[in-house]
Amino acid sequence: MQLKGKKLTTFISVVLLLCTATIGSAQTEKLTIKMNDVTIKAVLDEIESNTEYAFFYNNTEINDTKLVSVDVKNQTIPQILSQIIPNVNCQFDKKKIILSIVIPKENPSEQTKGTFTVKGHISDEMGEPMVGAVAFIEMDGKTYGTIADIDGNYSIDLLSTDKSIFTYPKFDNSKDGCMTYSGYYTRKYAEISTSYYVGHDDNDIVMFRLGEVLLNYAEAHFMKGDLTQEDLDKSINLLRDRVGMVHLTFDNIPAGSDMLSEIRRERKVELFFEGMRPFDLKRWKMGEVFGQDLLGVNKRWIDQSRTRVQLNTLTWKTVNGESYLLIEEGRKFDPKKNYLFPIPFAQMQLNPNLKPQNPGWN
Repeated sequence: MQLKGKKLTTFISVVLLLCTATIGSAQTEKLTIKMNDVTIKAVLDEIESNTEYAFFYNNTEINDTKLVSVDVKNQTIPQILSQIIPNVNCQFDKKKIILSIVIPKENPSEQTKGTFTVKGHISDEMGEPMVGAVAFIEMDGKTYGTIADIDGNYSIDLLSTDKSIFTYPKFDNSKDGCMTYSGYYTRKYAEISTSYYVGHDDNDIVMFRLGEVLLNYAEAHFMKGDLTQEDLDKSINLLRDRVGMVHLTFDNIPAGSDMLSEIRRERKVELFFEGMRPFDLKRWKMGEVFGQDLLGVNKRWIDQSRTRVQLNTLTWKTVNGESYLLIEEGRKFDPKKNYLFPIPFAQMQLNPNLKPQNPGWN
């Protein structure tokens, strides 16, 4: 196994041994072993001869010829292994034991930086590659894994990040931070304290919440034609109160706008990144938005000295004299077709009464 990049300064656990159990439990089964100046392989062989367990391990990490001494009485297999393999970590999965090595932090306050690639080879005791064997790495409580290829080799990337990457848009696809195609990063759902690490942002995804109920309430009253200021105060204005934003009233609608547009704009802002926007645009019959070019940040907002990519190498579109990052162009929306989804063919076969297919989907 090879480790490329800077020295690790975080907990990293690499699969070294795969123990397959046929009966019993390694957590409770106890052994008495006394062996002096023997190889690690000899200790493993001794355990195998006295139990129903068979060990498989990565011989690029375990030195079979290293001499160790063991003197234990009525101890479990993990307890025994901890004496011959420093920093061993045991995970139990039914009748399978996965042993891994933990490399402790040198400085707990130091942030992990750089890109690391862990490579290795997994073979059985006969030296044959173990195709499909699982290899994993534990870093800061997270597990990253892969399976061995046809030659028994595996490779796992650890994409660590530098804090500075997250303070400004990064337009290149290097591994030391999160790339942005639009020039924006999403604050919603982000757990900022863990955003410097890859895959450590644990947040629940919103499915349905009170904010949507309040927005539905305001829009429904408007469509009924009986929306009042009281309705706004117990719906949209409750949402605005969370951030101290000025209330929406019938007297302070921005110039050139109207109440329906403000209710819809409020929904766009409040429910951002919650998956509602495409369905809202369709039910409002505003599908033409899907046919417009997809634009990102304004070019003059970006300081060239703070980003590695040359801004002139990116594609920009001029709108009202301003240049915006062009993310996608040539999009199309056919109102005769795209307001409806196609009826699944398999369902029409089961129930012919669903025919004909929706327009344009034949």
